[in-house]
Amino acid sequence: MKNKIVTILMLMPIIIIFGITHAKAQNITNETISVPCIKYKNGMTWTYTSSNPNGTVREETMVKSIDGNYIRTVSMISTIVKGLGAGTYKSEQESTLLQDGDNIYRIGFVMRLGPGMQSNTTYDPPLPKCGTFPSELQVTSQSKMGSINSITKQHYSWKYLGKKEVKAPAGTFLTYVYQDTMVVSEQNSSVPVQGNSKIISTVYINKKVGLVRSENVVVTKLPDSSSFQHGSEEGALKGILNGVTSENVGKKLKQLKEHEESAPADQSTIKYVEQRSETSFELIAVSGF
Repeated sequence: MKNKIVTILMLMPIIIIFGITHAKAQNITNETISVPCIKYKNGMTWTYTSSNPNGTVREETMVKSIDGNYIRTVSMISTIVKGLGAGTYKSEQESTLLQDGDNIYRIGFVMRLGPGMQSNTTYDPPLPKCGTFPSELQVTSQSKMGSINSITKQHYSWKYLGKKEVKAPAGTFLTYVYQDTMVVSEQNSSVPVQGNSKIISTVYINKKVGLVRSENVVVTKLPDSSSFQHGSEEGALKGILNGVTSENVGKKLKQLKEHEESAPADQSTIKYVEQRSETSFELIAVSGF
């Protein structure tokens, strides 16, 4: 049970890193990389799936509208969790893309995780999705979801690995393979369970349909709750951290913030533990192309 609780907690910094960001990007290299862009049309739909011993995820993304250079997509995400917090959870992500010449950039998105859990994301300047752009970017982001605030410094890098034929449920595709790495180097957060993260993704891109497969490794350093001491109270966060589920995560985060404000942790006593998880997504169906 402890490992599953930690696994759920690991999702929190990932949501905050990617789900509620206002970012300023700075080029740190003159080298560029080229990633194929597809031609978007209204009604295009991609369906992806992922599974592991803890559950399955199914995501269906559709092009909602194209207004000039702006492309809006909606992703309906269904997560089936086994074991702790077992159940089916629905979420929705509405994204805005900008086409500028041959490049497409991600402006931002709204993520609706459930009642009272909505995050709004904007990127400044927009983050590259495809086209030709610097192979390394330094990003400082300020995150906010409700009362949760987080400032992070993130380093993005892209590397071309070559071509590969990939067999997926949706068909066999010739893909261009890239390694996409995001590292959080510094983080100042009002939520003590957050920690530094590194996400390494190997993505397989087809020129016609876009993403065919994504293989992701997430390494997150999280504070060990037993190392928190507030005055004479040792391990005060254990009761709050116990029993975190997808349904009560918002309430738990609020409790953590209130606890932190009432008695700030002695940072020198905090011990960190490294957690690692691996996921992969693959394309199972496309339509509207």
